[in-house]
Amino acid sequence: MSLYRQLLYFFREVENEVVHNVKITDDMLSKWQERLSELLNNGVVSFSQHQINTFFSNILKRNLTVSSYRKNFKIRKLDFNKAQLSARSGDFLKEHVLLSANLIRLKRDEQIQATLRRFSGWVSSIPTMGEGKPAQSIKTLSSDLLKPLKSLSFENRRVLIDQGHKFTAAVNNSIARDQGAIAVKWVSHWKETGYNYRLDHKKRDGHIFLLKNNPFVRNGYVRKTNVQYIEDIDGFGQLPFCRCYGVYLFSLRDLPIDMLTEKGKKYING
Repeated sequence: MSLYRQLLYFFREVENEVVHNVKITDDMLSKWQERLSELLNNGVVSFSQHQINTFFSNILKRNLTVSSYRKNFKIRKLDFNKAQLSARSGDFLKEHVLLSANLIRLKRDEQIQATLRRFSGWVSSIPTMGEGKPAQSIKTLSSDLLKPLKSLSFENRRVLIDQGHKFTAAVNNSIARDQGAIAVKWVSHWKETGYNYRLDHKKRDGHIFLLKNNPFVRNGYVRKTNVQYIEDIDGFGQLPFCRCYGVYLFSLRDLPIDMLTEKGKKYING
């Protein structure tokens, strides 16, 4: 039986019990809320741990492809052992699976609690001893209570997609630092139709940010004034639903000339 029909039967039972009693007691309300909570917990389907793990595993596989390397790293050849990288990335995977599962559970619990509150409000509108009609019909109540619960699958997908961007950013950042990246170019999706971009992220589009503590910065090849470091701003995918990403740079020749010191200019001119 569908959750909607189960709710219809349940609300009819509650209404019948209310109209035949002089008053609603705490025990009655607790009993109904417990029953409704049981119906919702059994009827509201969410993503399983296996589904979440599969989602992130597939993202990791896509990240470890040649096309992904070419998109995210401006370097002729990445020098790493793929098995080792997969092992390191596994830590990020476990972290984001855990975070996503927790967020999905919290959203589900929040919606169920909100539904229980709305139910209590409906019960209080039912006149005892049959003196009139409740403010809201049972069918209308059932439909209204299910609306936010039906949107949970959409919200859960949004959680996974958002965490997916954060996961991808973490993996790419790990690869870049392991391979000695010196800077990263910000790429925004602000031109994409329907994308709700942040204005400050749009302004960063195409800008180059240095990575702190790389050898060229430490040894005076790059200016230390009037430059920005990626560590000093919110990074790729850090803010909710941010889809920006970075193209990591590994050569001084990829930096704007005005970011280089005289020592850096002499270096690239050989």
